[in-house]
Order: sequence, then C-alpha cells, then structure tokens
Amino acid sequence: AKDSVSVINIGRVWVPVIGAIAWDADVYLIHTGVNIGKFTSGASANQGIIAGAKFRSTTTGDGIAVVELK
Repeated sequence: AKDSVSVINIGRVWVPVIGAIAWDADVYLIHTGVNIGKFTSGASANQGIIAGAKFRSTTTGDGIAVVELK
C-alpha cells in the first residue's frame, strides 16, 4: 500500500506474460489467482481487457513481452 510505482498511459512497456503471445493480440490483465498482475492474450473469467493496448512482440510461452498503450 505504501509502495510507489511508475504509471504510463501512452507508449511501449515490457510486461510479464503467461502463455504464448501473438503480435497485435489484445492485452488482458489477470486480476485474481496465482498469476495476478501478469498479462495474457486470451480472455477468461479472471481477466480484464486493457482498452487500446496491443502486444508488440511475440512469445512461445511464459516470459516477458512488449505492450503498446494508446
């Protein structure tokens, strides 16, 4: 609660991801469960879409990927 964090609204950022990621896929944030705070390209019950965000790199599994925020 007392940690400071940087916030970015526009631009590209590296994020932790779960699963394979395709270029230009929609970005979803996992908000509950063991992977809370990580990102993915597939929708499910414990995820919310990040409006205007797209993946700008690819992965074949868990790791990090570039997300572009608009």
